[in-house]
Amino acid sequence: MLQELITKLEKKLDELPKDLEERNTEAWLVEPFLNGLGYNVRNHELVHPQYLADPYDRNAGKVDYAILKEERLIIFVEEKD
Repeated sequence: MLQELITKLEKKLDELPKDLEERNTEAWLVEPFLNGLGYNVRNHELVHPQYLADPYDRNAGKVDYAILKEERLIIFVEEKD
């Protein structure tokens, strides 16, 4: 299953323009990858977009996604060029 997902995303990579903006990269690659792993990016109880890296510090930067399980943080996801 994971190998199929990787193969599908590799094909998508070949079709993408090289100058994609971050939000487009998330929509084309990161979100389908998370969905393929079973993390529904539309379920904000499970996947939080633009999550504070340190929820106790309002000045902390944000990560692209935080994945939670039973309301506990388990993974940060950050897309970079």
